[in-house]
Amino acid sequence: MAQLRNRLKRLRLELPVRIVGRDAQGGDFEEQTRSHNVSGTGLVFHCHRKLPVGEHLQVEIELSESLRSYFGGSAIYQSRAVVTRSDRLPNEETYQVGVRFVPPSP
Repeated sequence: MAQLRNRLKRLRLELPVRIVGRDAQGGDFEEQTRSHNVSGTGLVFHCHRKLPVGEHLQVEIELSESLRSYFGGSAIYQSRAVVTRSDRLPNEETYQVGVRFVPPSP
């Protein structure tokens, strides 16, 4: 149970993130943004497009020097992810998007 809690713990980290996928209108897009928080199972970021819940995305997170040792020295963490929420922020043209990482297929 402690292992699960550690995976779900959210850390407030603002890291550069590149998102590639389809928006709510079905158009392909690519956007550079920053994470707001990250956990072992997903992350939250702001996006200028509404993304449909259930949509699959490609996510690339630029890792700081201090985090690279946890990822085999890699400067970029890449993962597929699925949108779990996409809420428009009050008085803004921006959406707060939550995604869950999808493990690679065997």
